[in-house]
Amino acid sequence: GGKLLSVVKNTSGNSLIISVDSTSSGILTLTIPRIILDATLNNGEDEDFFVVIDGEEVDFTEIPSSSDRKLFVGLKAGNEEIEIVGTFVI
Repeated sequence: GGKLLSVVKNTSGNSLIISVDSTSSGILTLTIPRIILDATLNNGEDEDFFVVIDGEEVDFTEIPSSSDRKLFVGLKAGNEEIEIVGTFVI
């Protein structure tokens, strides 16, 4: 129930900002290539992303692979902006 309007990188914040028009509650599935955005520790191990919807941190589910990280984020009707913060973005 909704539309993905845009995805913009925020280089200074190491994040992707996703604009949505959410008309009903549901789950948004995002597959993010690690070469675009990732969150890792100094030893190369995965670190959790920080996900914010309309200014509030939210829980999410993730399925990582060697090439990407698939996120499942719950949306509510009326949500407009999702920010996914990692440790680097290109």
